[in-house]
Amino acid sequence: MNSTAIMMTAWRRPQYLRQTLASWAAVDGIQDVAAFSIAIDPSDRLEKMLAVVAEARGEYGLDITARVNTRHLGVSVNPVEGGTAVFNEYPDVDYVVMAEEDLAVADDTLRYLSWANETFRDTPGVLINCAHSPDNPRLDADPAAVVLLPRFRCWIWATWRDRWFHTLAPAWDRNYSTGTPEHPEVGFDYNIDLRVIPQGGYVCALPLASRSQNKGKFEGVHADASGYEGTLNPSFREKFGEVEYRLCVKEHQS
Repeated sequence: MNSTAIMMTAWRRPQYLRQTLASWAAVDGIQDVAAFSIAIDPSDRLEKMLAVVAEARGEYGLDITARVNTRHLGVSVNPVEGGTAVFNEYPDVDYVVMAEEDLAVADDTLRYLSWANETFRDTPGVLINCAHSPDNPRLDADPAAVVLLPRFRCWIWATWRDRWFHTLAPAWDRNYSTGTPEHPEVGFDYNIDLRVIPQGGYVCALPLASRSQNKGKFEGVHADASGYEGTLNPSFREKFGEVEYRLCVKEHQS
């Protein structure tokens, strides 16, 4: 049995969920994952969200489980509750890919994350495998190159059961309370990036060519539509095809 599952968070943007599920449907290996679970916060557009999921099941044959939260958890709590639920409900799953309703992915996303799983599973210092590139990506970034950096990019990422329960979930910033005078930024992503990783001496794997792209220009909780263009990653492509991934020992230069 495949030990990898996908957990996607969603709320009330069916137009982006439709695009995102179409991109996942084109990912090599998507039919082989152990589970594809979407944790949906209730909203005035819940019926539309569920209809999009049903469309994806029918049009693409995706075996999706839609879980509607009993209350609105929000962008900080829904990921940790959803990830924990998947690990608990699927005891054979050791590796969960964390996705979002407005993040499109490349065709080789699961191949890359599977390579990272096999490569770094037994290296405890690697906390997370990111699908998004490091900062300052290049249009001509090498699609095979992967680096290890003390840097977390939250736009599609994966981690293992042991790291989840031993490190990530216990330290999760559920209520924007983890800021410090040195680093006042809050939220689960900033907390992992600015506190969990440096305090634990961890690194993350990141591809120089991003396997995820932001589609959520409008109605994002923390997003400003006027700055959307600046979030687009020039190294992303919908199709990378077959790639021989390799770890670059030379430190990535921003």
